Amino acid sequence: MRLTALVGDAHTMIYPTDAPNYDINIRWLKEGLFLLSSSDEWKDHLGKKLTAVDGKPIQQVTDKLKTVISHENEQWFKTQAADLLRNSQVLYGLSIAEKPGEIVLSLEDANGEISQVRVKGTPVDQRDKLQYSFMKSMTGQYPMNYVNNGRYYWHLYMEDQQALYIQYNMCSDSPGQSVEQFIDEIKQTVKNHPIDKVMVDLRNNRGGNSLLIRSLLSAIVLEEFNQPERLFVFIGKNTFSSGMKNAMEFRKWTKATLVGEPTGGKPRAYGDVQPFQLPHTGLQGQYSTKYFNNAEDDDTPSLMPDILVEPSIEELQEGRDFCLEYALRTERQ
Repeated sequence: MRLTALVGDAHTMIYPTDAPNYDINIRWLKEGLFLLSSSDEWKDHLGKKLTAVDGKPIQQVTDKLKTVISHENEQWFKTQAADLLRNSQVLYGLSIAEKPGEIVLSLEDANGEISQVRVKGTPVDQRDKLQYSFMKSMTGQYPMNYVNNGRYYWHLYMEDQQALYIQYNMCSDSPGQSVEQFIDEIKQTVKNHPIDKVMVDLRNNRGGNSLLIRSLLSAIVLEEFNQPERLFVFIGKNTFSSGMKNAMEFRKWTKATLVGEPTGGKPRAYGDVQPFQLPHTGLQGQYSTKYFNNAEDDDTPSLMPDILVEPSIEELQEGRDFCLEYALRTERQ
């Protein structure tokens, strides 16, 4: 993992082995790293900020993780670092964890009190489904980008606001419905309902085939709601690869306003990956085969939003979605 990280290409990597993982879900928000979901044993600590692992300050922990994470910008590093904090083998291999399959998390609550929580790794066939969520426990509802985020794509017509919300999480045909069939459903919704605003949510989209959404782009260009104050695209740290490219296409071909935070994907980067397996260890990975010059005059590390809205612990505590709220309250010119 260290060797592939040195390449500096976010698409070229060794996959972490499927070691006993910790039944926790940590995410990097504006204020830092927070425990957002867990199994039953640690549910009382949801919403607390991670300050140390096995006594090592979180800055030291993330510095070590940076040496094994393939990334081209800070956003994608933050996404991958939060994911790897669940991996017992990586944490032990980097000497972050003192023992294999066991860590002690230092978690700070809103009052500044710190709890020491011992977490043990769980084998693959015994893993919990992280049924306890901080957002759900606080308000009974989730921010929109956490709703159905395991589905490839879905949409919702919000009748009171005459708004159409489209969540596009994977640039790939789902087993039960192709992207083209999904887009046909959207077109039918637009035809049958008054539409004041359209919001396309790419915050969970880590890639696939960027070409699949082209017919939706072509249709939107011709619609009356193709205006900056009526068409919005949400982006974030998880918007990567083809997901990021689709966001760039919305910016290029429509009048959409991009709302959220800088993407995990880099506009000018390598991609189009092929798999490989190391012959002696059996470790698997992938490597890039093509350079994509998606931004001829722009070598910025991320696609930048027009309106910066960073996910925060406040947003999750209240079960709100600040990107969605911004779009809905924006008035027509």
